[in-house]
This record gives sequence, structure tokens and C-alpha cells, in this order.
Amino acid sequence: MLVHQTFEKSHAGRLHKLLTSWQDEDAIEKASMNTRGGLRGTAIEGFWTGGPVPLGYDSITAEIRGKKEKKRLAINEAEAEIVRTIFGLAERGIDGTPMGGRAIAEYLNARGYTRRGKPFYNATVAGILSRSHYLGRFVGKKFDTRGNLLPEDEWTWGTCPPIIEQAQFDRVAALRHARAPRSTPHVSPAARHC
Repeated sequence: MLVHQTFEKSHAGRLHKLLTSWQDEDAIEKASMNTRGGLRGTAIEGFWTGGPVPLGYDSITAEIRGKKEKKRLAINEAEAEIVRTIFGLAERGIDGTPMGGRAIAEYLNARGYTRRGKPFYNATVAGILSRSHYLGRFVGKKFDTRGNLLPEDEWTWGTCPPIIEQAQFDRVAALRHARAPRSTPHVSPAARHC
């Protein structure tokens, strides 16, 4: 691969530079394809494909193959209890009234809960409430070898221990959908004063 090379300023030098760049690009493309293919196999085998570990889980070494560690997600019970609390608040609140993301974040922060030392925000609560990991599955591969998004029925799913039951996840999703702001057509200020 081209790291830093100097080329002659002649026609032959420019041609050499062009060919070298093309070979480097081809090598990068092949490496990318191999990585995407490897992620699919990793997910199918039930191993964690990498990235930030979701709240409620730890990434643990399940086996070693050569020099590579294969990891799985394992429940971190202290964090999983926070996840269950978030789903409970979203479904029932404190007094039987479901709470939104901002209210849940304020509730957790006021009581000293953190996500690995960081405070909760509306966006982080929304992310937790929509993650399929908590149902025991995660997307291991959703792009083809060229980097194009695959249709959802062709995604490769990995597995992990569930923290939330499907029924509760679905109830919370329905409540969130019902509360979601409806998009309305934008009306310019000038048009409003007609």
C-alpha cells in the first residue's frame, strides 16, 4: 500500500503513480470486503461484532482462535437493573403515567444513576428504549461487501442474553410512537400573515 512514495515527474513516473494508487485502492477494497464478510460469520456464531458495548452488558472473551479473541455479550446485572428501570419508567412511570425520555433522564440523574460515569440525556434514553440488544439480538451485518445497505430481511443477526421481554419492548415502543411529535408541513412566516 502507498504510504509515502516519490515518483518521477516524467510521463513514466505519472503512470507508475497512477498504477500504484490503483493497486492501493484495490487492496483497501479487498480488505473492506473481507472485514464485512468476517463480521457476518462472527455474528452468525453468536460473537460480539465490536463497537460500543450497550449499557447492561459487558464484553467478555468467549474463546481464543489463534491470536484473535472472540467476545460475547454478558449481562452486567447492576447496569441491567438500570435498563429495566428505564423500560419500567417508560411504560408505567412512578405513578402509573408513562414517562418520556427527558423525564426519565432527569429522574435517573437526580438519583445518582449514571451510564458508566456519564449522565443520562433524552437521546441516550431514547437509544436504550429502541435497542434490539435488550431483546437478545443485535444486527451483526446490514451492509453488503460493497458497503450498500441490505434489505432488512437480509441482515445478519447475532444473539446475546435478553434483558427485556418482547411484550414490554413492544408496549414501550407503542407508547413512544403515540407520543412522538407529528411532522407538519412547514409554513413560512410570510404565508402565515396572508
